[in-house]
Amino acid sequence: MNLSLERSQSTDKAGFYSLSVEELRTEQRELVVDSMSGTETIITSVTPFFDYMHWSWQYAFIPNPTGDGYQIGIMSTDTSFKVITSSLATFLSLYMENAQVLYDYSRPWPR
Repeated sequence: MNLSLERSQSTDKAGFYSLSVEELRTEQRELVVDSMSGTETIITSVTPFFDYMHWSWQYAFIPNPTGDGYQIGIMSTDTSFKVITSSLATFLSLYMENAQVLYDYSRPWPR
């Protein structure tokens, strides 16, 4: 089965697709990271793991800049990363709720 057909059959009713282990790829990228602490440009490893509407945007992991753990965020472009959470459990809970934060890739955080 080709990947695009497999993806369309595996996408949930809201248009989310969870990448399989075989599809996961970690790359080094320069990212503009937007978090509640502000915006900064960093070079870091990034691993997209979830897709919305056939690459309209992705959800990915990056290492936490403090050195412990990771951050999960929305990537609306190859170089932008808006932090959502540092907990996979929280991300999955937001997904189960179909929370609005999962669709909010462009609005800056309140400062």
